[in-house]
Amino acid sequence: PLSFLCASPVLPLTTNCTTWASIGDRNANGGLIIAKNRDSSAGYEYLQVVHPQKGIPYIGLFYNETRQHPYPYIAAAANKNGLYIVQNEAAASPVTAGYSDANQSSLIYDIISRYSSVKQVLANKDKIFTHSSPNFLIIGDKHQALLVEIGTHKKQYRLLKATEHGNILYHTNHYVLPQLIHENSLFYLDSKMRFARIKFLMTNETQPYTFNIVHSWTNDQQDGVINSIFREFTVASWIAIAPKTGDPFLWVRFTSPKQKYQTFRLTLNKQFWQEKGILSSTWLKKLNIPGPISTKKQRYNESI
Repeated sequence: PLSFLCASPVLPLTTNCTTWASIGDRNANGGLIIAKNRDSSAGYEYLQVVHPQKGIPYIGLFYNETRQHPYPYIAAAANKNGLYIVQNEAAASPVTAGYSDANQSSLIYDIISRYSSVKQVLANKDKIFTHSSPNFLIIGDKHQALLVEIGTHKKQYRLLKATEHGNILYHTNHYVLPQLIHENSLFYLDSKMRFARIKFLMTNETQPYTFNIVHSWTNDQQDGVINSIFREFTVASWIAIAPKTGDPFLWVRFTSPKQKYQTFRLTLNKQFWQEKGILSSTWLKKLNIPGPISTKKQRYNESI
C-alpha cells in the first residue's frame, strides 16, 4: 500500500522535503524527536520567535522567495507548550499547483498558535484539517506523534499515530496511507527514493535514537545529489528533541547557497521564551566547519 500507482506519469524531480519523527522508548531519552530536511528553490530563510497577540508563543522556520518583508511562509515550528510540527508539500497531487505556500503555511500557523498537545489536535481534527489545502504534516509532543495526510477534497484526510507504526513516522512528497493513495497522480522518483531511504535508516538502526544518529540522517547522501535526503536542493535542516524529562532542544542548520551558512543550538527553556524576533547564530566558518557548497553536497562532521 505504500507504493505509487504504476500509471502515474514520471516527472524529473521535486524540490521538496523529507520529514520524520520517533517517540517513546525508540529514543535514548524517551519523549519526541522530530526532524526535517527542507528542500526548496527558495533561497532566504530565518528563525523567528513569535509572540502572537492571541495564542501560544512559538519559534518557526520561515522562508520566502526573495529577501523582502514580510516573510509569510513557515515550514516547521515548535511552541512554548511543547507542540512541534514539520511539513511536506503534497507534490504527487497536481491540485497542489493551484495553492501557494501561504495556503500550506496557514494550517501550521493555526495549529502552533492554538494547541498545546497532540491530544488537543485530535480532539479538534475535523475543525483543523477539513479546511486545509492538500498537505502533509507530522505533529508531535513528548507523549505521541501524528502523521497527517490531507487530500484534495474537504473532509478527506487520514491520520497515523506513531504508536501504531513501531514508534516512528516518516514522509516525503507522495501519499502513503492506503485510503489516500489514489491521490498520487504524479510520480517523482526522488520522493520514492527518499521515502525508502529514511524508512531504511529508521527501521534498521539497532540503537536507541540520539541526536548524533538523527543528525547523520540529515547528512545522508546515499543516492547522490538529486535523490538523497541531503541533496542539491536542501536549504535547511531541523531537529527538535523533547525528552521525557528535561528541557527541549532545537538544532537548525541553514544550507542555502544564497545566504551564509548558519547553525543554531537552542535550549527551549523558560529563559528562551523571553526571546522575540529573528534569531542570529554562530557562523559555521568560525567553528571550522566547511562553508557554502554548490551542487556537490558534502557531509558535515558536526556532532553534539
